[in-house]
Amino acid sequence: NSFDLKVYGDLIILQQKNKARLFFVLDTSMATSDKSCQLTLNWVTEQVELIYEDAVPENHDDQEFLDDKWATLLDTICGETYWTQMIPDSSKHESTRIDIGSVHLNRDKLIHEGYTQCQGVFKDTRMSEQWLDVVKTIVKHGWPPVFVYMVPSLWHMNEALQTLVTKHLDKRLFPTYDLLAFWVDPNRDKSENQHNGFVLSSGFSPHRDRQPENVEETFFHSGIAKYNTFWIPLTRATSNNSSLFVLPACYDPGYKTGDVDDEDPMWRAIPDKTGFQNIRSLACEPPNTMLFTHRILHWGSNGSKFNEDGPRIAVSFTFSSEDFEPSYIHDPVPKGSAPSSAEISLLAGQVLIYQDRYESLTLPQTLLFWKMFERNVGRFDASYIRKVKRELVVAIDAGIHRLGSDTSRWERMIDIARDLSMEILLSINEDFEDDFQGEGIIADNSDESSFDTKEEQEDADHETNPEPEPKPKRAKK
Repeated sequence: NSFDLKVYGDLIILQQKNKARLFFVLDTSMATSDKSCQLTLNWVTEQVELIYEDAVPENHDDQEFLDDKWATLLDTICGETYWTQMIPDSSKHESTRIDIGSVHLNRDKLIHEGYTQCQGVFKDTRMSEQWLDVVKTIVKHGWPPVFVYMVPSLWHMNEALQTLVTKHLDKRLFPTYDLLAFWVDPNRDKSENQHNGFVLSSGFSPHRDRQPENVEETFFHSGIAKYNTFWIPLTRATSNNSSLFVLPACYDPGYKTGDVDDEDPMWRAIPDKTGFQNIRSLACEPPNTMLFTHRILHWGSNGSKFNEDGPRIAVSFTFSSEDFEPSYIHDPVPKGSAPSSAEISLLAGQVLIYQDRYESLTLPQTLLFWKMFERNVGRFDASYIRKVKRELVVAIDAGIHRLGSDTSRWERMIDIARDLSMEILLSINEDFEDDFQGEGIIADNSDESSFDTKEEQEDADHETNPEPEPKPKRAKK
C-alpha cells in the first residue's frame, strides 16, 4: 500500500506514494526477463558499480576480493555463450566469399586521388542486411556498434578482402584488425537509441587516418599506400544522414610530402574559395564499398534534422604492411571459427582506442572495457597495447570528470582508477611522455587536462593543433 504501480507504454514504474522519487523503472522493450536484462550494457555497468560498492568481508584481502568479483563478471561477458544469446542466428549467416573476377577496382584512381569505389565485392545486399540486423540488436542492448564483429561472417571479411588486396593492391598488405563500426544518426536525441552513448549524431571531423613522421616512406614504389581502409556501408550514406567527403590527393599538397607545422592542412589545400569545388561527396549504399588510403583528408558531414533516410551505419577493415603498422592481434581465430575471448578483448580495446569519439563513456564502462581487454593482453602486439593504455589514461580522466562534483559514492572506484593511471604512466614511462607531449593526448580528447594554467593549456594547444586547424585524428605511429 506504500507504492503506486504505473505503466507507460514499455515502461513499468514503481513509485512511493506521496513522494517524487522513482523507486524502480523497468523498460520492457529492452528486457523481458532476467536473462535478457543481463545482455544489456546497463546491467553489466551496474555489476561493475557493485564491485566497488560491496563491502570487503572480514579476513579478505581487498585486491583479492575485487579480482574474484571481476573474474566472475568477465567469465560471463567474455564467453561465446553470452554473445550467441544476444545474436543467436549469427552462425547461420552466409560465408564471406568474394568473386575476385567480378570486382571492379580502379587502381590508378586510388594511387592518384587517394580513394576509389569497389564494385562487385558483394553480389547483392543480403550480407549487409544480415549484419545490419545484428548491429541493431547490439545497439538496442546498449553496447558499442563495434561488437557487431562478433558475427563470424563479418569477422572473416578480413580473410576475404585479403585476396582482393593481394590481387589489386600489394601482396605485402595484411589485416591490422583496426576494426570500427559507425552508427551516425542526426536525430539521435529523438531515436529509440538516444540513451546509447555510442551512437553518434554526426560523423568524424576532417582528419587523416595516420600522421607518420616520414610520409613518403609510407607508400610503395608503385604508388600504393602501405595503409588502406575498406569502408562498407550497411545502410545508405546520404547528405541527409551524414555522407563521407574527401579532398582528393591530387588537390592536397600534404598528402605525400607531409603537413607543415604552422599551417592547417585543410586551408593549405583550399587557399581560396575555388578550392571548395575540389571536395568530393562519397554518397554510397550497399552493396558497394569505398577504399581509401591513410593520407586522404576525409570526414563525415553533419546530417539534417529533417533526415528521413535513417541512420548511417557502416563497418571498416584496414590493411597495412608489416613495416608500417603490424597486426593488432596475434593468431586471430582461423577461418570457419567463431570469434573467441581474445577477439572480444580486441573489440573492447577498440572502444578505448576511439574513446574520444564517445562523449558519454562513463568511468565504470572505461574500467569494464579495460578489464575485458586486459583478460587477453598477451595476444596483442606491444605497440597496440601502448595505444590502448594511452587512451585508457585519457578515458579515466574524462570519466572521473563526468561523475560531477558529488563523487562520495564513487570514492573507491576513483581511487583505484587513478592508481591504475599512475601505474600505466610509470610502466611506459618515456614512451608515454614523448607521445603525451608531442601528440597532445589530453588536450585533444578531453574537456579537462592536466595543465595547471590557462596559458600552459593554450601553449600546448598551439603546439599540437595550430589555429585554425580542425581537430584531426591523432597520429598513431
